Amino acid sequence: MDVGHKLKQDKAEKHAAKLASALADGEEIVFMGICNNLRPTVDRLIVTNQRLLAAHSMDAAPKWESSHTLLLDVGFNQKKQTVTVHTANGAEQVFKMVRPEDHDTIRAHLNAFRSERLAGTGIADDVRKDLAESAAAAAVEAAAPTTLQAKAIAEGFPEKHRHLVEPLLAHLDSAAQAAARGDVPAEERAIWDGRQLARKAGLIAVKGPKWYDERVLERARRGDLRRGADLLGIVGADLTIMSDRIVQRGRAYVLDADVRASVEVDGQILQSSRPTMTRMAFGSILPGSALLVGLAMPKTETKDSRRAQFILVHPAWRIEERLDPDNAHQLTGLAGQVNAIAESRQRREASAAASQVAAPATPEAAARAETSTPGGLAEELTKLASLRDAGILTDEEFAAAKARLLT
Repeated sequence: MDVGHKLKQDKAEKHAAKLASALADGEEIVFMGICNNLRPTVDRLIVTNQRLLAAHSMDAAPKWESSHTLLLDVGFNQKKQTVTVHTANGAEQVFKMVRPEDHDTIRAHLNAFRSERLAGTGIADDVRKDLAESAAAAAVEAAAPTTLQAKAIAEGFPEKHRHLVEPLLAHLDSAAQAAARGDVPAEERAIWDGRQLARKAGLIAVKGPKWYDERVLERARRGDLRRGADLLGIVGADLTIMSDRIVQRGRAYVLDADVRASVEVDGQILQSSRPTMTRMAFGSILPGSALLVGLAMPKTETKDSRRAQFILVHPAWRIEERLDPDNAHQLTGLAGQVNAIAESRQRREASAAASQVAAPATPEAAARAETSTPGGLAEELTKLASLRDAGILTDEEFAAAKARLLT
């Protein structure tokens, strides 16, 4: 085995031993040289009696290979220290930082196992043109978008990520099937999985996720998704609250009679003062002299130790979402709506339990029945009206919440 310039024989033999399992029967390495082709992916250029291959010095698996019979041309550029390989199927591979002293040796070994010699002068112009035209035609054919992809591109989906369109629509179909059978957790999980996939089409831009969210809203308006659910509000980045469900990062919880919501702010803002010494430009102070009292300037420090949270509590689960303390009050209206819906459903359950005279009432049902008086409904409506009057709920939000209580 010939060894290239600047490569030690013992290191080449160790690497050849690693590659032994990757070689075919009767194949042997005749040359190994150093290259730097996107290192560390490839840093050994290797010629065997059957093919040209390349591999990382620490890996036993070849990263790139080409049979000698498929090599159409090999070009050597000693000034740029490159070896450019062209194959009969139009592929091109450039190996960089190949030692100029190794070029003639590589050419000689490649030619030793070929019936047609590689002159290294480049592909004939007509052959290059034919290969380029064939490759261009194949690229156009492969790039032709499907009907669904073309529609998505017209709607603003990134063309270079069009291969994601069908998988994204499949997630929406799965969500619609779950919605049809009333499986809210499976429905929201499918929607979430699709949103995570859509983010791959919007690492910098937001066109992919935006297109996906628009399709979710479109199907929701048609009644295929989130049937009968009204959006109440969004807390933070991942917590969405609807009139019948609570969704956090793909996990869905039913907004039933046992849910309670609150906005809690604890801690306080502390202010402290300490003196600082500021030197003035004139009246210089001599070393060792006392500092003038007039140079002591008070400095106020503020420490905000408040912690705000939006809390949803249920006997089976608990959700806490951190809030900006300065803006926490803006979500008290949302918490009020959640509680109003839960208490309305509590009254319905108590009323249904009371109507079943033949069935024995449980202590819990009896307790709920005691609280399900007409006065309870009036009290909830009064609470909602106070939230509206305080400006926490808009007129539209008050009307929607009132309608949900009365149904």
